[in-house]
Amino acid sequence: MADRASRLRSEARTLLDQGIAYAPVIAALAIAESLLGNTDEVERLVDYLSFFRCVTIHPSGDVDDAAFRTILVRELSSHASYREKQKGKAGAGHYAFDVLDEQTPACRLLAQELHRQVVRYIAALPPLAGHPFVTSCPVRFALRGWSVATSGDDHFEPHIHPQAWLSGIYYLARPEVSRDVDAQRGWLHIGPPMQLGVSAEQGWSERSVEPVPGRLVLMPGYFYHGTRPTFCDETRICVAFNVVPEELDSVPPGAT
Repeated sequence: MADRASRLRSEARTLLDQGIAYAPVIAALAIAESLLGNTDEVERLVDYLSFFRCVTIHPSGDVDDAAFRTILVRELSSHASYREKQKGKAGAGHYAFDVLDEQTPACRLLAQELHRQVVRYIAALPPLAGHPFVTSCPVRFALRGWSVATSGDDHFEPHIHPQAWLSGIYYLARPEVSRDVDAQRGWLHIGPPMQLGVSAEQGWSERSVEPVPGRLVLMPGYFYHGTRPTFCDETRICVAFNVVPEELDSVPPGAT
């Protein structure tokens, strides 16, 4: 295991030295450092204080926020085509793609607000010299978003977004059961990829996020995250999106 982890670290560092600092490369380095027991380096890469944001946003202008979200859900249902997950996706649910390109009023307002929030996030990045996430911050980028509706045992296994420099989630609707802070049904979980042999004990800490409507989550594309099922008939709805560097925007999406 140590030999494989050492090779993985060497390969990831070689790519980073060549300026190839995309999400899968940084994730691979974090995994390797974790498996090798280098907790300080893992904490530097998976730095929640510097790179994780969870805020409430108000994209609605003159419209009440709750009313805005109702209108947005209606637009998504009317103008976007939901379909069940494609093979290779990280979990079950119904997707509607390209929602930030919709020209309906609420979708346009949301796209504008998310762009403002990304610009604000970039401006607040700490000057961490040599950190691959900071140094790979794109000068030009595109926002690519999709909405997801889940219920019952739908959930997402831990995964990253390979094409994303930054990933985000904006919550629109939640089931009543998600209010239970102990059960955390329907909550977002960010943490180590345990399926790859990594645990929180190796320096990769965890966070759980309640899906409160109006809440926006921003995190690096290499942060592993998944969701817990709600086990109820009510629907959990969110808009997820990627901040995609210009040079990757024409690349067909992978398992995001």
